[in-house]
Amino acid sequence: MKRFLVILAIMLMASSCGLLRKSARSQIASEPRILEGVTTLQQKELLEYAYSFIGTPYKYGGDGPEYFDCSGFTCYVYEKIGFTLMRRAADQYTQGKPVIKTSDLVPGDLVFFARKGKVFHVGIVVEVDDKGFRFIHAGTSTGVTVSSSENSYWKPVYYGAKRIIMISNDSNN
Repeated sequence: MKRFLVILAIMLMASSCGLLRKSARSQIASEPRILEGVTTLQQKELLEYAYSFIGTPYKYGGDGPEYFDCSGFTCYVYEKIGFTLMRRAADQYTQGKPVIKTSDLVPGDLVFFARKGKVFHVGIVVEVDDKGFRFIHAGTSTGVTVSSSENSYWKPVYYGAKRIIMISNDSNN
Protein backbone atom coordinates (compact mmCIF):
# COMPACT_ATOMS: atom_id res chain seq x y z
CA MET A 1 0.00 0.00 0.00
CA LYS A 2 2.82 2.41 0.91
CA ARG A 3 4.51 1.78 -2.45
CA PHE A 4 1.24 2.49 -4.29
CA LEU A 5 0.83 5.79 -2.42
CA VAL A 6 4.41 6.81 -3.19
CA ILE A 7 3.96 6.06 -6.89
CA LEU A 8 0.64 7.92 -6.93
CA ALA A 9 2.20 10.92 -5.19
CA ILE A 10 5.08 11.02 -7.68
CA MET A 11 2.70 10.92 -10.62
CA LEU A 12 0.63 13.76 -9.15
CA MET A 13 3.67 15.93 -8.45
CA ALA A 14 5.31 15.54 -11.84
CA SER A 15 4.46 19.02 -13.05
CA SER A 16 6.69 21.79 -11.68
CA CYS A 17 10.15 20.66 -12.68
CA GLY A 18 9.32 18.54 -15.72
CA LEU A 19 9.13 14.76 -15.57
CA LEU A 20 12.21 13.23 -17.16
CA ARG A 21 11.82 10.40 -19.65
CA LYS A 22 13.62 7.27 -18.54
CA SER A 23 16.07 7.54 -21.46
CA ALA A 24 16.90 11.13 -20.50
CA ARG A 25 17.93 10.42 -16.93
CA SER A 26 21.15 11.95 -15.73
CA GLN A 27 24.45 10.16 -15.68
CA ILE A 28 26.53 10.91 -12.63
CA ALA A 29 30.29 10.93 -13.07
CA SER A 30 31.96 8.36 -10.87
CA GLU A 31 34.43 10.97 -9.63
CA PRO A 32 32.93 14.44 -10.03
CA ARG A 33 35.52 17.13 -10.64
CA ILE A 34 33.86 19.71 -8.45
CA LEU A 35 36.90 21.94 -8.07
CA GLU A 36 37.75 22.34 -11.76
CA GLY A 37 37.19 25.97 -12.73
CA VAL A 38 36.50 27.04 -9.16
CA THR A 39 38.19 30.34 -8.38
CA THR A 40 36.65 31.40 -5.08
CA LEU A 41 36.11 29.85 -1.68
CA GLN A 42 32.39 30.59 -2.05
CA GLN A 43 32.22 28.50 -5.22
CA LYS A 44 34.09 25.65 -3.52
CA GLU A 45 31.82 25.73 -0.47
CA LEU A 46 28.69 25.95 -2.64
CA LEU A 47 29.62 22.98 -4.82
CA GLU A 48 30.84 20.77 -2.01
CA TYR A 49 27.60 21.44 -0.13
CA ALA A 50 25.48 20.81 -3.24
CA TYR A 51 27.22 17.48 -3.89
CA SER A 52 26.50 16.38 -0.32
CA PHE A 53 22.83 16.09 -1.33
CA ILE A 54 23.32 13.73 -4.30
CA GLY A 55 20.56 11.13 -4.12
CA THR A 56 18.22 13.21 -1.94
CA PRO A 57 14.67 12.48 -3.16
CA TYR A 58 12.52 14.93 -5.11
CA LYS A 59 9.31 16.25 -3.61
CA TYR A 60 7.22 19.04 -5.09
CA GLY A 61 7.57 22.02 -2.74
CA GLY A 62 10.51 20.36 -0.98
CA ASP A 63 12.95 22.86 0.44
CA GLY A 64 15.34 20.48 2.20
CA PRO A 65 17.17 18.82 3.56
CA GLU A 66 15.15 15.56 3.39
CA TYR A 67 13.43 16.42 0.07
CA PHE A 68 13.93 19.04 -2.63
CA ASP A 69 12.28 20.39 -5.72
CA CYS A 70 14.55 22.19 -8.18
CA SER A 71 14.23 25.72 -6.81
CA GLY A 72 14.08 24.53 -3.22
CA PHE A 73 17.46 22.89 -3.82
CA THR A 74 19.09 26.02 -5.25
CA CYS A 75 17.63 28.18 -2.44
CA TYR A 76 18.86 25.80 0.23
CA VAL A 77 22.38 25.45 -1.17
CA TYR A 78 22.87 29.16 -1.88
CA GLU A 79 21.64 30.06 1.60
CA LYS A 80 24.58 28.08 3.02
CA ILE A 81 26.96 30.68 1.58
CA GLY A 82 24.85 33.68 2.54
CA PHE A 83 22.76 34.34 -0.58
CA THR A 84 18.97 34.48 -0.52
CA LEU A 85 17.27 33.33 -3.70
CA MET A 86 13.59 33.68 -4.46
CA ARG A 87 11.67 30.44 -4.07
CA ARG A 88 10.40 29.77 -7.61
CA ALA A 89 12.67 28.91 -10.57
CA ALA A 90 11.01 31.61 -12.71
CA ASP A 91 11.65 34.20 -9.99
CA GLN A 92 15.27 33.09 -9.59
CA TYR A 93 15.71 33.84 -13.29
CA THR A 94 15.16 37.52 -12.45
CA GLN A 95 18.11 37.54 -10.01
CA GLY A 96 21.83 37.86 -10.67
CA LYS A 97 23.89 38.91 -13.66
CA PRO A 98 23.03 37.34 -17.05
CA VAL A 99 25.64 35.01 -18.54
CA ILE A 100 25.07 35.30 -22.28
CA LYS A 101 27.39 32.64 -23.71
CA THR A 102 27.58 29.11 -22.33
CA SER A 103 31.34 29.30 -22.84
CA ASP A 104 31.38 32.04 -20.17
CA LEU A 105 29.67 29.88 -17.54
CA VAL A 106 31.57 29.09 -14.34
CA PRO A 107 30.85 26.60 -11.57
CA GLY A 108 28.17 28.00 -9.30
CA ASP A 109 26.18 29.80 -12.00
CA LEU A 110 22.46 29.07 -12.12
CA VAL A 111 21.13 27.54 -15.35
CA PHE A 112 17.48 27.72 -16.37
CA PHE A 113 15.28 25.64 -18.61
CA ALA A 114 12.02 26.74 -20.23
CA ARG A 115 9.27 25.75 -22.61
CA LYS A 116 7.53 28.43 -24.66
CA GLY A 117 9.39 31.10 -22.69
CA LYS A 118 8.23 29.84 -19.28
CA VAL A 119 11.01 28.81 -16.91
CA PHE A 120 10.25 25.43 -15.34
CA HIS A 121 13.59 24.22 -13.97
CA VAL A 122 16.84 25.47 -12.43
CA GLY A 123 20.19 23.91 -11.58
CA ILE A 124 23.72 24.87 -10.53
CA VAL A 125 26.68 24.58 -12.92
CA VAL A 126 29.38 22.22 -11.62
CA GLU A 127 31.62 21.88 -14.67
CA VAL A 128 32.12 23.58 -18.04
CA ASP A 129 33.95 22.17 -21.05
CA ASP A 130 34.06 22.71 -24.81
CA LYS A 131 30.92 20.58 -25.29
CA GLY A 132 28.74 22.38 -22.77
CA PHE A 133 28.24 22.16 -19.04
CA ARG A 134 27.19 19.79 -16.28
CA PHE A 135 24.79 20.90 -13.58
CA ILE A 136 23.49 19.62 -10.27
CA HIS A 137 19.75 19.82 -9.72
CA ALA A 138 16.71 18.12 -8.21
CA GLY A 139 14.94 16.17 -10.94
CA THR A 140 11.45 14.77 -10.45
CA SER A 141 12.44 11.19 -11.26
CA THR A 142 16.06 11.29 -10.11
CA GLY A 143 16.21 13.43 -6.99
CA VAL A 144 19.39 15.46 -6.64
CA THR A 145 21.70 14.43 -9.46
CA VAL A 146 24.17 15.75 -12.03
CA SER A 147 23.15 16.09 -15.68
CA SER A 148 24.77 17.23 -18.91
CA SER A 149 23.59 20.16 -21.00
CA GLU A 150 24.11 17.85 -23.98
CA ASN A 151 21.44 15.44 -22.72
CA SER A 152 18.63 15.06 -25.27
CA TYR A 153 16.06 16.19 -22.70
CA TRP A 154 17.90 19.27 -21.41
CA LYS A 155 19.60 20.60 -24.56
CA PRO A 156 16.45 21.81 -26.39
CA VAL A 157 14.97 23.48 -23.29
CA TYR A 158 18.08 25.35 -22.08
CA TYR A 159 16.95 28.97 -21.60
CA GLY A 160 19.77 30.93 -20.01
CA ALA A 161 22.04 31.44 -17.02
CA LYS A 162 22.60 33.88 -14.19
CA ARG A 163 25.65 34.56 -12.03
CA ILE A 164 24.97 35.02 -8.35
CA ILE A 165 28.53 34.61 -7.03
CA MET A 166 30.75 37.22 -8.63
CA ILE A 167 34.23 36.04 -9.59
CA SER A 168 37.39 38.11 -9.78
CA ASN A 169 37.29 38.75 -13.53
CA ASP A 170 33.65 39.99 -13.52
CA SER A 171 33.49 43.66 -14.43
CA ASN A 172 30.57 44.40 -12.06
CA ASN A 173 31.90 42.91 -8.81
